[in-house]
Amino acid sequence: MNTHIDLAEQTKIAELFAAGKTYFSIGKAINRDPKTVKLALSRPEVQQMVDDQRQELGEMFAQLSRRALEKISDEALEKSSAYQLATIAAIALDKNRLIDGRSTANIAVLLSQHVKHTEINLEDAGTIIEVPGDI
Repeated sequence: MNTHIDLAEQTKIAELFAAGKTYFSIGKAINRDPKTVKLALSRPEVQQMVDDQRQELGEMFAQLSRRALEKISDEALEKSSAYQLATIAAIALDKNRLIDGRSTANIAVLLSQHVKHTEINLEDAGTIIEVPGDI
């Protein structure tokens, strides 16, 4: 078993692991044994790459969430697309919290419930979105 992993493979492993892939799926993607992937991820320099990737992904999802929230207006709430914008914002915030290692249970519950009228409290964004009862 060849366990030498070059910088390009280390980078790819870090990107995939930061995105939530398993040792097995990463190994399959780069044609390596999952044990080799695990070994690579135990190296401090690769773990730093993972941390950097997670931070970058977290920032991207936080920006996406903010942009979606900025698009929600009283006029948008009257249209069906307001629900879609709220969903995008909640999913992006949920992903941001996952990447940061924080709980997502409260957001996941809100997204999975089918209610006639609710307030979606996106606590990190400090915004409450009213979802019309006829959605």
